[in-house]
Amino acid sequence: MHVGKKIKETLRNDGRSARWLADNIPCERTNVYNIFHRESVDTRLLQRISEVMRHDFFTDLSNETFGVDAAVREVK
Repeated sequence: MHVGKKIKETLRNDGRSARWLADNIPCERTNVYNIFHRESVDTRLLQRISEVMRHDFFTDLSNETFGVDAAVREVK
């Protein structure tokens, strides 16, 4: 999964702007545009973005890696 593209897509679907995300992370708006181009994002930054956007990008990543039902599989 290209994390930056997923963040951008989710932000757009929520009707929010790069400026909104920048104000809430907080960082400069240009940094948000740089995030959109990143294939991967530092876990602390991704956690902050997930909290601010109220979207679990870690689950998205896990589902794409291990399958949609990975979250409900029992660990053996």
